Amino acid sequence: MATLFLIYKDEHQLALKELMDDFSTKVQNLGIVLKAADFRDL
Repeated sequence: MATLFLIYKDEHQLALKELMDDFSTKVQNLGIVLKAADFRDL
């Protein structure tokens, strides 16, 4: 198990979503389950 925290500005949210969608597809092809959550108040 691994944890990844991404801290970004609101204007980068769309680009980050696209990157995460691509990353999710690639890791699923490896048999990895990706779970993501948005914790805005951290």
